[in-house]
Amino acid sequence: MKKGPRIAALRAALFVASFALSLLALELVVTLTGFRYSPVQIDVQGGGTDWRYRHAFEDDHFEFDPQQIWRPRAGEKVFNGQGFRGRELHGSAGPGELRLLALGDSNTLGWGGASIHWPGYLEEELEPADLEVNVINAGVWGHSSYQGVARLEAYLSFEPDVVLISYGANDAHRVYVSDARYVEQAARSTLRRFLYRYSFGIGQLALKALDALEGVDSPAEGRELVFRVSPEEYRANLSKMVQISRAQGARVYLLTRPYTGESPSESWWKSFAPHYREATREVGRELDVRVIDVYQLFVDRPQDFADESHFTESGYRRAARLIGERIAPELEAAPARRGPAARDSINTSRR
Repeated sequence: MKKGPRIAALRAALFVASFALSLLALELVVTLTGFRYSPVQIDVQGGGTDWRYRHAFEDDHFEFDPQQIWRPRAGEKVFNGQGFRGRELHGSAGPGELRLLALGDSNTLGWGGASIHWPGYLEEELEPADLEVNVINAGVWGHSSYQGVARLEAYLSFEPDVVLISYGANDAHRVYVSDARYVEQAARSTLRRFLYRYSFGIGQLALKALDALEGVDSPAEGRELVFRVSPEEYRANLSKMVQISRAQGARVYLLTRPYTGESPSESWWKSFAPHYREATREVGRELDVRVIDVYQLFVDRPQDFADESHFTESGYRRAARLIGERIAPELEAAPARRGPAARDSINTSRR
C-alpha cells in the first residue's frame, strides 16, 4: 500500500476509534445520570411510568399493535392460541352453541395465573339444557374503550351472539398524550419502537431529539394533562361498538366499571370516573341498549375488592351471578339466527 492511502486509512481508523470512544463516554455519562426518556407518561399521584409503553414494548406477554397499541401474544400467560382467555373456538357457531364476547380491561380479564375472572364464572352460571355456552374473555390489562373498538373488530369472526362491554377506568387516567394521538404519533414509528425497547442512553437522547423535531409531546413542567380517552370520545367509542355489534346481529350490554373508595387526589382517575359512568348510561338511553350498573351493585361492598378497582375471587363470582341474572331472561332471542331449537334451550342456575 502506498504512503498516501496508508495515511488516509490510518486517519479513518483514528476517526472511527475517536468517535466510538466519544459515544462510549457519552453513554457512560447518560447512564450514570440515570437519564431515561419516554414521550408519554401517566400522572400517578405525582410520578410513575406509562403502562402503555410497558405493555406495548416491554411486556413479553403482549406485542405492539398499530390499532390496539398492544395485544396479547397468542399462547402467552392466560391467553390461548387465539389471543383471548377461554376455550379456543373453531369455525362458525352451530345451532347448539351460544357465544358471548366480553370486552374490557383488567377487571374483565381477571387474575393472572388462575382461572379467576367473571366471564369464566358467567359461563358456569348460564347452564342451558341443550346449548353449549362459550364466553370469550377478550379483556386486556390496561385497555381503554379506544382499544376496545379494535378489539371488538378483531373478534367479529367468532360471530358472538352477545357482546358485553366494560370500560371507563383506564379511559379516565390523565396523561400527556391521549390514546388516539399515541397511536398516530409515537406508536406507529418503527424507529421509535426500536428506540423505546432496545436503545441505551444515547438512543434515548436521539429519541427525545427526534420527538422535539417532529413536535411529539413530551413531559414538561406545567404541560396540560389530558384523558387517555375523554368522556366525549368514550361515548363515541361505546356508540361505535354498539353499532358494530348490532350490525353483526349481536345483542349488546353496557357495564359500568366497578371500583371502591374515595379518590386520593383531584387528578386521580376516580375523580373523573363518575363522568364515564354517566356517559355509559347516556349511550344506553340514546341507543336503547341495556345497561348493567355493576358499579352500583358493588358500591357498598369493599369486601369484594382486592384493591380499588379489581375484584377478589368472591367478587368475580358475585359479578358473574348478578350479570347472569340480568342477561339470562333475554338470551332466548340471542341465537335466533341459528334456529328455534337454540332459542328454546336457555336457562340459568342460581347459586
